Amino acid sequence: ESPVLSDAVVPYADDRWQPLCALWNNRCLQALEAFPWKSFQHFLNEGGLKVRKVEETTLRSFDPELLCLRSFNTPGEWEKIKQREPKSYTE
Repeated sequence: ESPVLSDAVVPYADDRWQPLCALWNNRCLQALEAFPWKSFQHFLNEGGLKVRKVEETTLRSFDPELLCLRSFNTPGEWEKIKQREPKSYTE
């Protein structure tokens, strides 16, 4: 019997799924298109996927400040990231 693989591996921090930092199996696309979802939070909770949760404590063991989850949706957020990162990442 083969093991059932996860549909997604998703970080969970601040009591919320962090779907943009997730690993998604391409099977999820069909579920995403068919599901009457209201948000990624709802989709991950109610979409019938086999989701492997990566707990905040695990994330912090690799990234204590959770920099991997930071957003850069605005020019100001992007400028903050560029100031913090080594030049090789921002050039």
